[in-house]
Amino acid sequence: MPRLRFPQRIAPGQEATPTNRAGPRDVMKIALISDTHLAAMATDFVSNAVAAIDWINSDDFDLVIHLGDVTADGIAAPGQVEEAKTVLDRLDVPLLCVPGNHDIGDNPVPGRALGEKPFDAAALCLFRTAFGADHWLYSAGDWALIGLNAQLFNTGSAEETRQFDWLCSALAAVDGPIGLFLHKPWLRVALSDQERHPRYVPLEQRLALAEVLAGHDLRFVASGHTHQLRRLTVDGVEHFWVPSTAFVIPDRMQEWIGEKIVGAAVLTLDGDDYRLDFQRVPGVAHRDLGDYRAIFPKLGAILGE
Repeated sequence: MPRLRFPQRIAPGQEATPTNRAGPRDVMKIALISDTHLAAMATDFVSNAVAAIDWINSDDFDLVIHLGDVTADGIAAPGQVEEAKTVLDRLDVPLLCVPGNHDIGDNPVPGRALGEKPFDAAALCLFRTAFGADHWLYSAGDWALIGLNAQLFNTGSAEETRQFDWLCSALAAVDGPIGLFLHKPWLRVALSDQERHPRYVPLEQRLALAEVLAGHDLRFVASGHTHQLRRLTVDGVEHFWVPSTAFVIPDRMQEWIGEKIVGAAVLTLDGDDYRLDFQRVPGVAHRDLGDYRAIFPKLGAILGE
């Protein structure tokens, strides 16, 4: 039976809407990648990303979703956005993206990493120009796939309000199962987690999302950011952390929560069922962030060196 085929990448700055439908077939195969950290100077990360792209292009994928931190540090070095786009343009498969903290800056939350830049509207504009909409809804068969810009949460910006209003409006047209895509994990253990950590969606926005999604058939939340693989189910919703293609974060910088591994994931939609699987990708080498001080100069200060 023929597989679903998607139209071209969403135009820069355009939101995908429920009218962007994939077609009548029920089976769909999606590659999930995250935290590629691309820049011309980051040759090892580019090599890993190219290996992942080759794997995607050689298989029968219908779509690629990038879960953010496309660039090594585009918020500090805007030229990396175009450098990253040059790499991702190798894809033969349509691409949807959500931005990460290294792309457009981070949420204003306690504990933000040393030197981490806050959300920047100009960086968001640059991201949209290169990679298209930063939040979107894509309908495929019975499914609504929703990508949100988690870096807007808690900014109090007009962009945050606009995204939330858009989400409420979009959900009004959804009556089937939902998959949600964010850069940051929605939670660690439960919606009521009190820990305020830049690793997760801020508490107030986490609860607001839960409220607006109440009554809808949310099946899973896929996220990146942590550079770890993890799968857990909370209140009937699966939370799946997609690891980085670029590197793991050393133990002296980050605790183990899931599994520190590099790779990608495959999402399969079949009717109203789904499956999420981790994928070891041929040619994607295991690398450690601590070895790349030239790319991330603030590492020394973070490590107290």
